[in-house]
Amino acid sequence: MVNLKKKIKQIYRKRRIFWYYKNSKDPEILELINNLKIYGTRPFLGDFIKKYENFHTKVYREKGEGCFWVMHNGKKLFFSKDSYKQGVDIAYMKLNREQDINSPHRYIENYEDLNDCYVIDAGAAEASFSLDAVDRARKIYIFECNPAWKEPLEKTFENYGDKVEVIDKFVSNVDSNDSITIDTIFKRAIKENGFSYQKDKIFVKMDIEGMEEKAIRGMKKTLELAQHIQLSICAYHRQDDEETIRKYFPESEWEIKCSPSYMLFPYDENQKPPYFRHGVLRITKK
Repeated sequence: MVNLKKKIKQIYRKRRIFWYYKNSKDPEILELINNLKIYGTRPFLGDFIKKYENFHTKVYREKGEGCFWVMHNGKKLFFSKDSYKQGVDIAYMKLNREQDINSPHRYIENYEDLNDCYVIDAGAAEASFSLDAVDRARKIYIFECNPAWKEPLEKTFENYGDKVEVIDKFVSNVDSNDSITIDTIFKRAIKENGFSYQKDKIFVKMDIEGMEEKAIRGMKKTLELAQHIQLSICAYHRQDDEETIRKYFPESEWEIKCSPSYMLFPYDENQKPPYFRHGVLRITKK
């Protein structure tokens, strides 16, 4: 009965989307609508998804039923020992699809922007983004609260020493037993690493399930003082996320670009027009 209700709800949602965009001439929207007819409601509907329909990778496992891992751009990327080979294969396909150059969920256009940066990876999961950044960055702070990722993250970054710090707290607007602010991270970095707001570069990636605004409020000093800062902030988890996030970055001080195309986020029960949303806001201080 639950699955039937869910299926009926999806059918009605599709019809509302088709009706809302029935007169659209936007080629990006028309591409998404065409694929919506084929694939149904899913977050990614651009034509780029077709290249991942038969995507597979070789999945390895450590001895003694240890963690699973795959080769990711020449480095080992670890997954939980509680997973299974097919699940890791699917998860890795989704990672590559999500970060495709044409994906609305791609965090960064050019990884060279991370050269010599202090990188905040908020909402890391397996931290493939940080692994791609680690040889370029000066220092990486990885935030991931899910205990299932603790061991895989330790293994993925075991050869990088103090260059990578894994923090099992939420990024938020207050410091507490289970949360920390970005302002606090950089206050520590000044003492521990000689970080300078005036000289050093910062890159902040946020993908924290709709808690992005709280994290932004917890970096007020950093946004004010940092002279060289870029942010990549997910803006699709809630209906008004993009509008809310933009208020913190006035056009007089910040340049804001959107990742390509749009996402559909079917897991939001409060959807209303427009149904397609920008996935990531790429923000740079002028």
